[in-house]
Amino acid sequence: MTDNKNDNITTETLANGLVCVHIRRPGPVGYCGLAVRAGSRDEDLRAGEAGLAHFVEHCIFKGTQNRTADDIRNCMEQVGGELNAFTGKDQTVIYTVFPSGNLRRAMSLVADLSTTSTFPADELDKEREVVESEIDSYLDSPADQIFDDFEDIVFRGTPLGHNILGTHKSLEGLGPQQCLSWLNRFYTAANCVLFYSGSTPAATFMRMAAKYFGIMRAGERAAIAPSPLDERPMTRTRRRDTHQTHIIMGCAMPEMSLDDRFALQLLNNILGGPGMNARLNVELREKRGLVYTIESSVAFPAGATLFTVYMGCDPKDAAVCRRLVRETIGEFADKAMTDKEIAAARRQYLGQMVIAGDNKENAAIAIARAIQLHGHALTRRETVSLLDRVTPDAVRAMARRLTDLSTLTFSPGN
Repeated sequence: MTDNKNDNITTETLANGLVCVHIRRPGPVGYCGLAVRAGSRDEDLRAGEAGLAHFVEHCIFKGTQNRTADDIRNCMEQVGGELNAFTGKDQTVIYTVFPSGNLRRAMSLVADLSTTSTFPADELDKEREVVESEIDSYLDSPADQIFDDFEDIVFRGTPLGHNILGTHKSLEGLGPQQCLSWLNRFYTAANCVLFYSGSTPAATFMRMAAKYFGIMRAGERAAIAPSPLDERPMTRTRRRDTHQTHIIMGCAMPEMSLDDRFALQLLNNILGGPGMNARLNVELREKRGLVYTIESSVAFPAGATLFTVYMGCDPKDAAVCRRLVRETIGEFADKAMTDKEIAAARRQYLGQMVIAGDNKENAAIAIARAIQLHGHALTRRETVSLLDRVTPDAVRAMARRLTDLSTLTFSPGN
């Protein structure tokens, strides 16, 4: 057992290899879930598995050896709770939010879903139509679709370079056997992290974990194959039936050290973070009125790094917007920030982290993800230390890595 008193985190590994994470957060609401180290990057496209991770996440609620679909739907809702799940490139998370005092109910349900799901064919046929509607909805939203299309470009030739949802055609080949095979391959103790955030004591949570998840098959941890990236910038324009021009500029890079990650995160926050004073927002919206929305983001899928800038603008302003993004990043690459500017950026970033941490649901999932992928969730003290190590030269060096960006533009027209 490892106890991190600074962040109120306790971790313990069961005999079968399942890592259990307890986050002590007094309050009237609890959060419990299972993070599975499996996502779209683990799909074998040659075997027709495109979209399988996401389809399993949907269909896991359709019946188990102990519960019908109706039982599953009502289990947490009867006490005012919620049951949810999502799939990413490298992870699937099944979790429930509930009033305190219902941890046993929640844990029993999550254990049942992850170990005894049966994937009845008639229920899968209905859910296939639901996912097909989700695909259509996504295709109707260019502001969402452009992110997936961009990732297909910058991660081309790697397991990260295909859509999480799959396609209408790939969904046709996904049935009970494919879903059960996926569950057996990835929903194993060695490949999962069980997490809980709430007021129930750690010792009680660990006893429940042993009772409900001790039967989970041990299995093996899914390997993360290296993904050699072709980092040459590419430019693509596609026609879409839209009023605005939608633009993403960015790049994929290899996995970074912690120091480089914090330099990039700080630079990203300065450029296009949530603050109204983010440099790109000031330059393109506040000073010139060219965009309604512009934001930058960073993501760290297992084995890689992704930086993006997204904006929507009038078609006649697309070229100048792209130019201003490059020029703004270029300013940070050409001239190092002062120590005073770095200190102010650190202070703003830490303040935003405090506010984000108040979202207990997202915070619990983030801690589970960090422990699953890196074996450790950073304490606040460690985070402050890493930010303190970010120097003006480090930010400048990171900005220089962002001067040659790939670009995807969705232009109005058929």
